[in-house]
Amino acid sequence: MNNFQLNSTKNNTKNQEEILQELKLNFLKKSSVKMANIFLDFDKKKGARMIDCAKVLLFKKFEQIEYRKLFKAFMCKILLCPFCMTRKSILIGNNLYKVLQFGADEKKLEYIHLTLALKNCKINELKDTIELMLKAFEKFRKRDIFQERRGGTIKGWFRNLEITFNQEDKTFHPHFHILLAVEKSYFFKETNPDKYLTQEVALQMWKECLGVDYLPTTDLRKVYYLDENGNKIINLRD
Repeated sequence: MNNFQLNSTKNNTKNQEEILQELKLNFLKKSSVKMANIFLDFDKKKGARMIDCAKVLLFKKFEQIEYRKLFKAFMCKILLCPFCMTRKSILIGNNLYKVLQFGADEKKLEYIHLTLALKNCKINELKDTIELMLKAFEKFRKRDIFQERRGGTIKGWFRNLEITFNQEDKTFHPHFHILLAVEKSYFFKETNPDKYLTQEVALQMWKECLGVDYLPTTDLRKVYYLDENGNKIINLRD
């Protein structure tokens, strides 16, 4: 595996935070090399790009914080690269948090986490599988529960595609993580049961939109706030 080239504005003495940071980065790099070796069997160009991903990482160290900050990296930007996916997820997560906080504070919204998946596929089937999922989700989000003009209770949504790899059978597991924004009254389903998305309803909707002859996978959970001790806060605003 390629070593990291660190370039800091301070001396290279490492504290505990920096050691942990480097361990995480090395783990991601090793994961990228493993994935690159799979790519080399069918796409040598992408495999070579992924092997070179994050060969050089440039850091800066600031007086205000106790650890180095990554300020420049040379990335392959391939969808399945573990290193690139992790960096992208951090950026998306930071921006998403700001939007969710605004929705909770200003619009008094609550959130539901929905996972939509289907059976695993081989790497040569991955592109077609993702295209199937994207088309299915377009149908899924056009259902009445998403349409406010038809009395739908879903006020907004955010979708993220995640692809994990099964080392045992060498298959990929693409799935959507979706955040659904709803008003607080949504959870009083007794007053409006037809506009309440249950696990069973979500599963049937997803199966119909995919057009498959087997039961795919769905998971539906309310998003809770946590206090500083990690305990659930049932309602942040009460």
